[in-house]
Amino acid sequence: MAEKQTLCYLGYCVNESDANNLSGASIAGNNMQLNVLRQLNDCSLFDVHCFTIYPVASFPKDRSIYYTGKKISLIEGLYSIRVGFLNLPLIKQLSQAVMLYSVSNKLLNQNPNATIFTYNMFPQVGIPAWYLRKKYSHSTLITLLADPPIDDMTNRRIVNKLLFALFFKITRMLISKVDKLIVLNIKASKIYAPKVPSLLMEGGVSEDANTLAHVPMANRKMVVVFSGRLIEYNGVIELIKAMDLISIDDVQLHIYGDGPLKEKVVFYTQKTHRIKYMGYIYNNTVKQIQRNAYLLVNPRPVDDPISQVTFPSKIFEYLVSGTPTLTTRLNGFTEEYLDKMFFAESNDPAEMAKKIDEIMNIPFDKLDDIAKKARNFVLKEKSWGRQMERVIDFIKEVES
Repeated sequence: MAEKQTLCYLGYCVNESDANNLSGASIAGNNMQLNVLRQLNDCSLFDVHCFTIYPVASFPKDRSIYYTGKKISLIEGLYSIRVGFLNLPLIKQLSQAVMLYSVSNKLLNQNPNATIFTYNMFPQVGIPAWYLRKKYSHSTLITLLADPPIDDMTNRRIVNKLLFALFFKITRMLISKVDKLIVLNIKASKIYAPKVPSLLMEGGVSEDANTLAHVPMANRKMVVVFSGRLIEYNGVIELIKAMDLISIDDVQLHIYGDGPLKEKVVFYTQKTHRIKYMGYIYNNTVKQIQRNAYLLVNPRPVDDPISQVTFPSKIFEYLVSGTPTLTTRLNGFTEEYLDKMFFAESNDPAEMAKKIDEIMNIPFDKLDDIAKKARNFVLKEKSWGRQMERVIDFIKEVES
């Protein structure tokens, strides 16, 4: 049997329970990391070693000033080394980078031909990865670029804006230094690393996702569901405004999530009985809600800089639910998606309202057929097992 290739994973991955409770964790991002690591760890080719930067907000938002390094469990049979760091603004990022380099350098010192696999290339991860790649010239640096270096906050103060501008400038430079790039949207590779070989991998679904029986459309109430972060680039305010323009009286919009626009969302919901803000709830409960909804909506603006270089993770979650999905026509949707969803050309409220009205008038059996087709498609073609086969082949190409 051939000797396993050492794979050094640098990221922000924690177990599912911690992701639900940590102040800085992204549920979608953590799920992606867990699924990627599960497939890599199950593959007979790799000896996987994980190093985690704990995803918490800086003090005083998070009350701990210092986190010690320790071994943490990610999934059954796979552990990670959580690096220690001082949780103070600016010092936090510097100490994370230094400690991540220190602990991973010990691994590469013994395995100089290792594959370095990172989740994004923000400086805390990207700088250590870059220095490791330079020090160990026979190593290979691969990045999964899930979050582009674009600021999604519009109300930062001047000093914060300058700091984040520098942060993202460094990140863009680091992305261009990798050996190979995995992207959720092919445009990301053209913008950030046009000379670097890239692989398109939009995300995935678990093979056993949503195994409960399909709920026929005829048995559902006309409830439109939005779930996700309440922020400008998700288009939730435009969707709320669209509800005033829908002609069918029985249609309601239920909103699940949290974020900077929460107060604005609550304000709108207090003005009409057609919209209900349901708060933030755990992902497993959201999936059950999606399964019983009449329509799931992804109203992202098509020309938003983040929309241009990403693929919305909620789309796979929506499609596997067995509920019809309406989305804006984002550039990440290739030909294979076009007969699996309903599309609006933009998230203009009038356009969204028109499409929702049209969908509500489609016969139940046709809606059932489209939803089942979408679900079968993602379970067969976009399962994590299928997607990671391509990623593993991509890694092997680098080694050859």
